[in-house]
Amino acid sequence: SGVSLVDGVHVEEVVETDALLSNVPEMPDRMEKWTRPWLGEMSTKSILFSLPYLLLALWFSVYTTNNYFYIENVNNLLSWVTDGDEQQTSIGTSIFSVLLPVTVIFTPVTSFLLDRYPVELSYMIMGWISFLAGVLSVLPVYGLQFPGMFLVVFNRFYFNSTAPFLLTLLYGPAGTTTVYGIVNFVAATANLSNYFWSYLVISNQNNFYLLNIGLPSACLLSSTFVA
Repeated sequence: SGVSLVDGVHVEEVVETDALLSNVPEMPDRMEKWTRPWLGEMSTKSILFSLPYLLLALWFSVYTTNNYFYIENVNNLLSWVTDGDEQQTSIGTSIFSVLLPVTVIFTPVTSFLLDRYPVELSYMIMGWISFLAGVLSVLPVYGLQFPGMFLVVFNRFYFNSTAPFLLTLLYGPAGTTTVYGIVNFVAATANLSNYFWSYLVISNQNNFYLLNIGLPSACLLSSTFVA
């Protein structure tokens, strides 16, 4: 009778487990699309030469370059907008310096967007935020530089939050280790071009029209490709 009792409990547990598994929702087509590559156990070489990785590398490179170009040149940008007003430039630079380290306050917003909506939407949002921030930065209105700063800081945090999420969807655990390291190296190498972009702006009397529209436009295009 003891054996039958154990068997009975075992059978009951199996039935309960099957019932639980039957209630698990099927993986959405969106998730299947993103996770299919790493489920196939792609080799590192095949990943590096795949179209999704090349688009990711482009996206990382453009966003990293755009973000750091703004950070490195915000003082010159404010001086250009204010026609050399040192007080306004100093105040604006100080405000931006305060905004950078408090980006953690955006965590609930980015978490909500990533949890509730398709990841493609996040990339389109980031692309349009980059473009809007670029447009605001070249308008000769001092007051508009502050919402532009807010957009830049938020977008930078959004980018750093979303990138590991996408890499995990694409490549599983390797996405946040090997692949993330390689794509960051590519982006850091591309970011060296900021020496040239900054020189180009300074040699052109601090004219930011070309770079502050061109780089954000590249962000918008790369986000569209990734999405």
